[in-house]
Amino acid sequence: MRTRPGVLGPVLLSMAAGLFLLGCPGEQGPEGPEGQQGAAGATGPTGPTGPRGPAGAAGDTGPTGDTGPTGATGATGDTGATGGTGATGPTGDTGATGATGDTGPTGDTGATGATGDTGATGDTGPTGAAGTPCWDLNGNGVGDLVTEDANGDGSVNVADCAGISVANLVVTVVDFQTGALVGPVTGAVTAAMVTLDPPVAPPAAVDASGQVIFPRIPFGLYTVAAVAVEVSQEGDIVRETGRPITSTPVMANLVAGSFNDVTVPVVRLNRVPNEWKFHDPANTAMFTNANCTTCHGDRANELAPGDPTIRRWHSIQSSGTAIHVSLGCTSCHDTRLDPENETGPTLRKSVNVPAKCTGCHANYPTLR
Repeated sequence: MRTRPGVLGPVLLSMAAGLFLLGCPGEQGPEGPEGQQGAAGATGPTGPTGPRGPAGAAGDTGPTGDTGPTGATGATGDTGATGGTGATGPTGDTGATGATGDTGPTGDTGATGATGDTGATGDTGPTGAAGTPCWDLNGNGVGDLVTEDANGDGSVNVADCAGISVANLVVTVVDFQTGALVGPVTGAVTAAMVTLDPPVAPPAAVDASGQVIFPRIPFGLYTVAAVAVEVSQEGDIVRETGRPITSTPVMANLVAGSFNDVTVPVVRLNRVPNEWKFHDPANTAMFTNANCTTCHGDRANELAPGDPTIRRWHSIQSSGTAIHVSLGCTSCHDTRLDPENETGPTLRKSVNVPAKCTGCHANYPTLR
């Protein structure tokens, strides 16, 4: 019997009631007309899950769904076994040149190479300058019998070079305060005397240049001293007192074959305040050439320090004469002494160059 969905419950109920009333069932009657659908009954309880049916045939694969969001990174798995070496890939392009590295340590010196062939002989060089002869002690190229005849045979040659055991000594005596040569000045200054210790030569007087030469004396260490006459003021005159004044000793170490120069200063006058008036033109009675030369010498033989070939201002010569000395001291030195502008132990009167020098030297400072 077919029933419509939803009407099975009422039909069964009616049939049960009929059976109860009628007793034994009768023959089945004809099918009645289809009744109206009854109201939907309440949903019954869910029955137990039936046994799992056999798997159905696999359906067609559905379309690929959209990619889901990336899941959290899982834990790192164990390292898999190393795979077999793959085929060598193609060689890559050459990379850029790297920076130059630091210089390595110096290697060991290599073995010396074989000696090269001797080069051709060069041209002969120019002849060198002639050397100084062994006998030329002062280097002037001229044989000097006084100082260079070492063996005393009256000639200067190579024989004077063998076994030289002598030396030459030139002593110059000057006034300590003025620097003047203490040589003889007629009527004013007595020549100073020079002594040596050990006394290998007798005391000797200096010449007009304030010098004395001790030629060919044994080499060695000497004490050199000078004795000059004291100078003093008497009224308007400066004169020697006759009392000898000895210098402070000077040491000279003479080497065999050498030529030596020694300067010995002598303090002949103790300076006093009224000494300055000798330089003042207002004191005409004192300002005389005689007074000047007593302290300062006549300066006619002064030479430049260290070069005896050059004369100084006072001793410049004309026709063999020290022309400036011949004019007299007071002809040029007539200006007032200026102690504030003086240096060292020397006090002197200045010279008015425009007024004095140009009188003779129109083109001063040139001589002509």
